[in-house]
Formats: sequence, C-alpha cells, structure tokens
Amino acid sequence: MYGFILMLVGIPVYVYMMLQKNKTDKSVDKLRESAGIDL
Repeated sequence: MYGFILMLVGIPVYVYMMLQKNKTDKSVDKLRESAGIDL
C-alpha cells in the first residue's frame, strides 16, 4: 500500500521534473526530434 501511494506521488513529480529539465535544455529536444523519439 505504501509503495502504491509513493508511486502515485512520485510519477507526477518525475514528470514535472522532466518537463522543467526540457524547458532549460533545448538541445535535448532537438536530439529527440532528430532521433524520432516523441514523448
């Protein structure tokens, strides 16, 4: 049960951190587009 709650809290935080990182690192977005990886 604790793991389930931790997962529910952790996923939005992880996604938010990834979005913040993407805002500051545009070169990563360009590499993703060139590689054909679309999230």
